[in-house]
Amino acid sequence: MSNVDRREFLARVGALGALAASPRALAAGDDWRALVFLHLGGGIDGNALLIPTDASRFADYTRVRPTNAAVGLELSKLLPFISTSDRFGLPPAAAGLHGLIASGEAAFVANTGPLVRTISIEEARAGAKVPRSLFSHSDQVDLWQTLDYGQAGRTGVGGRLADWVTQTYGVSAIPPIIALSAGTESFVASTRSVPVVANPQSNLNLGGWHLGGTGPWTELMQGLGRREMEFNTRPRALRTVAAEDLAGALAISAELGTIVQEPSSLDSLFSGQWAFSDVAKGFLKVAKLIQQRARFGLKRQIFVVGAGSFDTHQGQDWQLQNLLTQVGNSLAAFQAALKLMGVQNSVTTATISDFGRTFRTNATGGTDHGWGNHMFVVGPAITTAGVFGRYPQLQLDGPDDLGLGGRWLPTTSSDQYIATLASWFGVPDAAMPAIVPNISNFPNKNLGFMKNV
Repeated sequence: MSNVDRREFLARVGALGALAASPRALAAGDDWRALVFLHLGGGIDGNALLIPTDASRFADYTRVRPTNAAVGLELSKLLPFISTSDRFGLPPAAAGLHGLIASGEAAFVANTGPLVRTISIEEARAGAKVPRSLFSHSDQVDLWQTLDYGQAGRTGVGGRLADWVTQTYGVSAIPPIIALSAGTESFVASTRSVPVVANPQSNLNLGGWHLGGTGPWTELMQGLGRREMEFNTRPRALRTVAAEDLAGALAISAELGTIVQEPSSLDSLFSGQWAFSDVAKGFLKVAKLIQQRARFGLKRQIFVVGAGSFDTHQGQDWQLQNLLTQVGNSLAAFQAALKLMGVQNSVTTATISDFGRTFRTNATGGTDHGWGNHMFVVGPAITTAGVFGRYPQLQLDGPDDLGLGGRWLPTTSSDQYIATLASWFGVPDAAMPAIVPNISNFPNKNLGFMKNV
């Protein structure tokens, strides 16, 4: 731990003591904003979520996914919407998300995925300049969460955003990033501080901490190792550093645990069978933390919520419908909570996932690992509801297919997607390469789906 880190640790612990004496001692101010990343673990089948409904393209769709197949959907059952002159539909289970599109609060970013640079389908089929280990869960999760295409990244997108927040706005009582999702350790990895990482079903206090392969304890140890290597300061006993970080983490956890356990006016918004899911529990906790944001004085916050698994190699029909119901209803409830608090314009939720899935279904009623996928962004700060980017041509072995059953070559990079969100968050162009290292490889650095005000 560097001297800077030690000062940050002491400042946080001191701030927590001040909070105990004066719960509203710090004001968030009018400039407060939050980014909420929704991790759709396992790789959601975007082809079964965002479906073109004009006659020509729907015919292309049903040619490969007939309506009587396990994952086929009848046109009459789709929930329609119009994006510019294009027509699309969502499955009935995504009614919550469809309602947000109808109210102008949600947009898709089509065919998005990790790209080193823009490449042609011929280059991709030849393996030129493609990211490492395509179609591998662990590697593609790491690529999405770190945007490091050379080797496994040491820091993540969320962690680097959190570092920028600390460098720009100073130290607060809690870290700028809080994750209520398993499988996002790469995303929150930072060189400056240990993030809050907890099980979404827990209350963020000690009862939710565990000694498994993922979670706060593992992240704590990994964070120590990263910072020791990064700063290479004079030798200090690792157990001393661990004790300092652990003491700070426990104090922060206790403070946050109190907040998420307190009864709130927001609780009634999350009711029904779907509200017992991880994604609903995660969004409710994030809403409660946002409700108490003035206690911590942060100008910018990053949250991570998880849903899944979307790794639907078999039985996709019923699994995907259950998950889409959970996600759509949770998003709708979360937006209602933000409106109740009057902060809806200051919060944007954006999805990340492992990868897309094959357009062609397999023999067990499911789909296999793909590449490009359709992300969606929720919040009034989007410029317009609808679909941004270019939707792939739905042809096997066609101009967007790698030739492996409909694995789409992305036409929008994860870097452009994240950079557009970071720009809305307040990251200036000069600081963007530190957050999105490969953004200079793309001439269009802002996709325009966010109001940059």
